Amino acid sequence: MIRSIRTGLLLSATALALVAAPVVLNATPLSDLSALAGGKGNGNGNGNGNGGEKGNSGNGNSENATGGNGNSGGASNGNGGGNSAKSSNGNGASKKVAATELAPTVKANGKVQKTKNLNAQLAGLNSLNRNVNGLMNSNDKRMVLVREFVQAGADLSAASAALDQAGTLLGELQTTFDTYMTTYVGTAGLVAYDGSTVYDAPTLQGLTDRLAELDAAILADPTNQAAIDEQAILATALDAINASAELAAVAAQQGVVDGLDAEVAALEEATSEEALKAALLAAANKNRVAAGGDAYLTPEIMAWAQGKIDTLTADYIAQQ
Repeated sequence: MIRSIRTGLLLSATALALVAAPVVLNATPLSDLSALAGGKGNGNGNGNGNGGEKGNSGNGNSENATGGNGNSGGASNGNGGGNSAKSSNGNGASKKVAATELAPTVKANGKVQKTKNLNAQLAGLNSLNRNVNGLMNSNDKRMVLVREFVQAGADLSAASAALDQAGTLLGELQTTFDTYMTTYVGTAGLVAYDGSTVYDAPTLQGLTDRLAELDAAILADPTNQAAIDEQAILATALDAINASAELAAVAAQQGVVDGLDAEVAALEEATSEEALKAALLAAANKNRVAAGGDAYLTPEIMAWAQGKIDTLTADYIAQQ
């Protein structure tokens, strides 16, 4: 009778314990219910669950219950810290990586290399953040090529503007000369003996070529008087035209344009992308260049530097 009462009390206590315990069907197999009924020890669940398909729960130490590694159903990092009379599973909270977070780079040696922000990558190139006066008056030898690049950019701007102006003036002088030549030819009494239209819209090259044709015609037929007469008038006209002040002005201005054109070409070379890279590599930290070589100048660094150089050049031009 007493044994029956004890058994009933034990079963009642077990039922109450089951009701009070959290229902985790996936975490507590039915085969472990007997352990719940008989275990009195304190189970210290210090579980470190590995995130993934299954997390490993902590090892529960109990006087009667056999401690085992429980498999948690969810992907979580379990940290079981509480004392329990039952075998316990670690409670973990999964952490999601933000979509905008950059994944770290893993080197060949297995070490994780953190992605550096642009300022960290720039290092010595942050000197480009100084104002134009600070740059151009600096004694920093690393910045010599950068200063030369900015100076070349300013010179290129000035030379290009001068070339445009010189070209405009050359066009005006050419128009003046063309008008003079057309008028001269029209009043010189030049008529093509063979019906050529060379005198309708005369050019200096066209008149020169016509004189050569007349020389050939006369050589072929020394009795061709019409060709002889035209040749004499044309030769006189060409002598006057070639000696004119109008043509001299055109020739002089053409020389100016040619000189400026060559200067612009040289300055374009001095402000090329290759020249900018050379200036930046000279200004950068030597250890960065030694480690990465030309690859140190990533597209991001080049774009940033080009923007800074453009601003510095514009400021420098504004001060001239």
